[in-house]
Amino acid sequence: MERKNPSMYPSSSTVDRKTIEGNRRSRMRNLIIMLNSLVQHQGLRGPATLPEQLEEATNFIKRLQINLEKLRKRKEKLLRVRNLNSRMRSGVMVNPAETYWIPRINVHQRGSTLEVNLITLSTSDNYPLLLETVGTFHEEGAEVVSVSFSVVGIYVFQTVLSEVHDSRPLAARVRILQRLQEL
Repeated sequence: MERKNPSMYPSSSTVDRKTIEGNRRSRMRNLIIMLNSLVQHQGLRGPATLPEQLEEATNFIKRLQINLEKLRKRKEKLLRVRNLNSRMRSGVMVNPAETYWIPRINVHQRGSTLEVNLITLSTSDNYPLLLETVGTFHEEGAEVVSVSFSVVGIYVFQTVLSEVHDSRPLAARVRILQRLQEL
């Protein structure tokens, strides 16, 4: 009795499976080509292998997700500020917890010059904080060169420039910085 070689006479189910597998691979190739066209390639290093392409696409998608989350947080913060601004302009009382980061004091040192930036709400009484800042400079032997302010929306930006005239300017600047951070 003669045995027939199955590879010589493929059955219809084998042909169907081969066709299905060929179609699946073709679809996967097309999807990878589309994915690669969407990914911003980081370098010009020639053709990459399939695993490298997939890894690059995965990393790109993860970076996009991180950026999207940062943008969502920024949008929420801006919407809170806009909402706070509109409520303050309309005279509605504002919950102090919504302005938790105000007042803010930033100190920059350039040589013997100290620059202090105060950011406060325009509805708050800003004068005492400014007086304390200027008083701190005078008590520590620094000369206040200029004081300026500007109002932008609901915020007041105040800048105090001072020169430290001391036999030990570094020690005086350190004392001033410590006292300003305590405000």
